[in-house]
Amino acid sequence: MLVPMRIRHYSICSSPLADPSVASIGWGVLDTLHKAGDGKRYLGVASTYLSSVEAQDRVHVAVKSSHGSFRLPNDIEKTPIIMLCAGTGLAPFRGFVEERAIQIAAGRKLAPAYLFIGCQDPVKDSIFTDELSEWEGSGVVSIFYAFSRAKHLSKNCRYVQDRLWEERQEMIKVFKSGAKLYVCGRARMNEGVTHITKKIYQEAAETRGEPKTAEETEKWFREIKGERFASDVFD
Repeated sequence: MLVPMRIRHYSICSSPLADPSVASIGWGVLDTLHKAGDGKRYLGVASTYLSSVEAQDRVHVAVKSSHGSFRLPNDIEKTPIIMLCAGTGLAPFRGFVEERAIQIAAGRKLAPAYLFIGCQDPVKDSIFTDELSEWEGSGVVSIFYAFSRAKHLSKNCRYVQDRLWEERQEMIKVFKSGAKLYVCGRARMNEGVTHITKKIYQEAAETRGEPKTAEETEKWFREIKGERFASDVFD
């Protein structure tokens, strides 16, 4: 009597340059109190299952190409990238940064990369922390955090869009140099980043003495969306 469960989609968080035979994924285990308030816990079906899988177990999966323009730019030596995510939205960007690290180690000079990460707590919720710190130290990427429950550790910014606004002067320069912007996370986060991106555009235009109306701003955003603003949004 139950309808079939929907397919779960996970972003690959590794680069084929590291090992073409391996595709890594990252996920968050859903384990929370049931809304009925009876003390029972609500467990995510797919995330709980994946967490129980052991080495040599077989799982049924299918690998699909990333949709649209959500992939590293072709001209990575001249095109800077700005990545914004929250929670497990970091997964594809871990793959992006790993690929950059491998290319830089091979002697290629790449355009700058900036990664904005939103999470609740720097100790409990940060993922891939050691790797990202090492890559940042090697000049592979610049990282900006936003901690919703420890904002004093992230320039008083609670959410990733707040941190984008805080760093807007530098990001304006980067975008003017041809940067491509990527967003991965829940719909609400994507909406917040979209709003701040438009706000930054309007402020920059007003600073130049060329104020833009809401209609002109929307037109500009439609023009860059898909080409220089790519998003991967999940519920």
